[in-house]
Amino acid sequence: MITTPLQIMIIGDQLLPHLICGLDETLKTQNILLLHTPDRLNAAKRLATVFQKYHIQPHLLEIQSAFNPEHIQQDLNHLKTWLTTHLPQHRPTLNFTIGTKLQAVLYTQFAQKQNWHITYLNNQDQLIWLNPQNIPPHDLQDRITLEDALLIHNYRILKQQKLPQTPAYIQVTQNIIDRLEHLQNPLKTLNYLAFKAQNLKLPPLKNTTNHMQTLLALFIKSGFIKNKNNQLTFTSPQAKFFANGGWLEVHLAHHIQKLSQQLPQLQDHAMGLEVENITTGVKNELDN
Repeated sequence: MITTPLQIMIIGDQLLPHLICGLDETLKTQNILLLHTPDRLNAAKRLATVFQKYHIQPHLLEIQSAFNPEHIQQDLNHLKTWLTTHLPQHRPTLNFTIGTKLQAVLYTQFAQKQNWHITYLNNQDQLIWLNPQNIPPHDLQDRITLEDALLIHNYRILKQQKLPQTPAYIQVTQNIIDRLEHLQNPLKTLNYLAFKAQNLKLPPLKNTTNHMQTLLALFIKSGFIKNKNNQLTFTSPQAKFFANGGWLEVHLAHHIQKLSQQLPQLQDHAMGLEVENITTGVKNELDN
């Protein structure tokens, strides 16, 4: 297996391929040089932040153009000088997965003349070697986390619900799924009551149907709601979240967790995320 102690990457519209190639431990990458046009500077900085978390040293180098052949040639000459000055001890590996077609052609031609290693990421998350040739495709490790993926796209995680491990949660969700035809409308009502609850206390209930009583009895029996003198109260904020539509998130997250044990392609999963755009401050919620 060939290692890539120094990878060179061109920053473009897609950012995840850079992480996939950079974080593979078997490649033993120590330094990553991120080539960026001025408009891609912030994206390069976000990638650099993530690489530093994994003790990979990022370097940023501004290039003039992704489309002008004359400027690209000047960028390549500048790149060669920069490498000779700053990282002369490493043989570079050019990863041209991302970039314009013109960059791909001119950068690979240049790299071949310099006898650099050249790699490309295919759509099966395999690293393909163009130089040297006759190297088998390398299956890259599945190491991407949600936190890292969101960060490189300019989002940070503010809150995250934990998947309940208590069997009661799973039993209740399965019970609801099994009776969904009858409990659909009561679930809407309970969702609304949970939304309106003050200090975990539910608003008064009037004219409850048999199906609503069945649903409430299920939550009371499972310990999510207590009934004292006809005052219904959630036993915890997590129980309130569960009633306020969280049961479906828990049901899905439980099955995703089971699937992830069989499918390594499911590299990370989470439920009840609140995320914020770092630049604008706009917040969004992600169920699963």
